Amino acid sequence: MPGVTEIWYAFNQSIVPVTVVQRESDAEVVVPPKSGRAIGQAVPWCWHPRDFLHSHMEIQIPEIPVEGGRIYYVWQCRDVDGDFVRYSFEKKYRGVNGQDKTPAVALSETGGRRALVINEFGYVHLDKA
Repeated sequence: MPGVTEIWYAFNQSIVPVTVVQRESDAEVVVPPKSGRAIGQAVPWCWHPRDFLHSHMEIQIPEIPVEGGRIYYVWQCRDVDGDFVRYSFEKKYRGVNGQDKTPAVALSETGGRRALVINEFGYVHLDKA
C-alpha cells in the first residue's frame, strides 16, 4: 500500500500571498508573503483521471512579477515510473507521458511529511520534514 504524503508546513518566500487548497476536504490555508504557516493536509491520491476534480491540491500564486499568476495542481499516484507526488499547471490528470514530478525529484517519493517551499519567483518544491 502506498504511503500518505503530508504537507505539514508551507514557507512562502515570495512577495505575494499563496493559497493552498486541498480539494478532497476543501480546506484552505493562506500563507502571507515572507512567512510560514501550518498546512497539515495530505496530498490526495488520484488513481484515475475521472477522480481528479476532487483528488488534488492547488497551490495558488495569484501574482508573480514576471509571469502573472500560476496554479500548481498537485496529487500523488503510482504510474509506470513509480509512486510520486506530481504536479501540472493544467487542471487535469496527466499520466507519466508528459508528466512532471515535483521539482525536488529526489524528495518527491510518496509517504512521510513534507514542507512546501515557495521561492521568491513562485516556484515550488517539497523538502522532507
